[in-house]
Amino acid sequence: MTCVKLLTNPSNARPCVRLSLTVFGFTVDIPLCRRNKRQLEELLNLVECDGRLKRPLLVVPGYVYSYYSAGKNSRAEHYFEPDGSAERLEALDWGHASCYLAAAGDNWLLLWLPAYEILDDCCRGYYVAAVKPSLTAERGPATLDLTTEEGDYARATVQVKAGIAEAVLEFWPVKARSARVELVADLGPRQMKLKLAESRGGTSTGAVIVAGRPGIYVIKGAVDPFEAGTLGIEPGQIWGLGRGDYKARLVIDRPWKRDATAEAPLQAA
Repeated sequence: MTCVKLLTNPSNARPCVRLSLTVFGFTVDIPLCRRNKRQLEELLNLVECDGRLKRPLLVVPGYVYSYYSAGKNSRAEHYFEPDGSAERLEALDWGHASCYLAAAGDNWLLLWLPAYEILDDCCRGYYVAAVKPSLTAERGPATLDLTTEEGDYARATVQVKAGIAEAVLEFWPVKARSARVELVADLGPRQMKLKLAESRGGTSTGAVIVAGRPGIYVIKGAVDPFEAGTLGIEPGQIWGLGRGDYKARLVIDRPWKRDATAEAPLQAA
């Protein structure tokens, strides 16, 4: 049995939609989902765990984008960005890929994954995507220094290497309560921040894994947030660090005053 997983959207979860037509005076009831189910089963059975195909498929390499926000103001969008020409392949190796992104919140999921669009008649309109921790972007190092008018001083170094976002923070307080260093991500429809280290005085280090969990997934349409568990990503996590604007932020927490902050871009290495 294949280990390739399906990432569904709301239309996949609904029962079959039935269309009633009148043909020559007779009412014909057509289950529209039957063909989609056959296509999906065939594709899942064609792709092996390592990307090899049981028979060649006509595909286009590129990236699949999916964003789904559930709740009162729900929003769903998806599209495919081709990166090459159509060709018939015997294996999917994602050789065109350079990075990736997966991020999750309490009621939203954002994906930008290396993928192949299937052009074969058997499974047209589906995408086979991969989460590849080895493609996690290396960023930094970024160095920050911050001094308040009261004399509090902090400095930090942040970098992303080998799938880990890590920080070293030094803090010399005078009147401030604490200092912290964060990784801040602007992902377009969402902004996120990850606290990497915090200190009330002295040196502190911290690290957050951002490489994710490897997997191959079949996608059609925007992926519902309830599928975050299928990927293994939890709310507040961000993997891959591709397709976004990333910064390191140093914050000094002062009582009765606005926090003092400094930022530096986390450039791709």
